Amino acid sequence: MSRPFLRLAAAGLLALLGGCYVPAPVPHALLEVSATGTYVLEGQAVDDAALAAGLSARRAAEPKLVVEIKVAPGAPMSAVDAAVAKIEAAQARVAFVGATAVR
Repeated sequence: MSRPFLRLAAAGLLALLGGCYVPAPVPHALLEVSATGTYVLEGQAVDDAALAAGLSARRAAEPKLVVEIKVAPGAPMSAVDAAVAKIEAAQARVAFVGATAVR
């Protein structure tokens, strides 16, 4: 290989690596919906009102909040839909995690 080609390849590699960065971590909260439709936010059982208030307070403190929803098998979809609506009302992001996900 010629030296100009090697220099060009090295310059291209450096240009690619120069654009690499590690993004800032994003805060996450875990919301579990049980088979009976009850909610557990970050390990604490909450009712509808406490869920909405807790999400709003957490979102105010952490503007890029992502709420992970873990739905138990057989959970009523109405409870899941209500949870998603509360998360969106708090202007947080929604993500679903599998039933076997561990935090």
